[in-house]
Amino acid sequence: MLPKFGHLHYSTFLNQLVSFQNYLNSNKIEENLAKKHFEEAKNYFCFKILPLHLEDNDFHQMQQWQSWQTELHRTLRLLETDLLFWQSSRQPTTRQSRLQIICDRLDTLIRYCQEILNLGKDTSC
Repeated sequence: MLPKFGHLHYSTFLNQLVSFQNYLNSNKIEENLAKKHFEEAKNYFCFKILPLHLEDNDFHQMQQWQSWQTELHRTLRLLETDLLFWQSSRQPTTRQSRLQIICDRLDTLIRYCQEILNLGKDTSC
């Protein structure tokens, strides 16, 4: 199970991702603000999430956490690349398709965070 401080960090990161997603779903997207939302989430991940260590006796749970953590990091880096492609695109249809890719990546990151937050919760009745 995640320690309380880890749970807090992942919850904050999740909130940042949701905020970024909500911003992208608005009709008035500015490249600088989109980049700012991303940079805030990325910096939080790098300085608060990556240094976390799961101290648990459950080896299986630790492996799951490490897998989710790796996927989070990988997807965040892909999101950064997608943002660069979106910013460099000039055709409206290309921009829209790249924006959809970004939104899909954000959905994936949000699901990963939710999975990490649910790790170790007792699912028995």
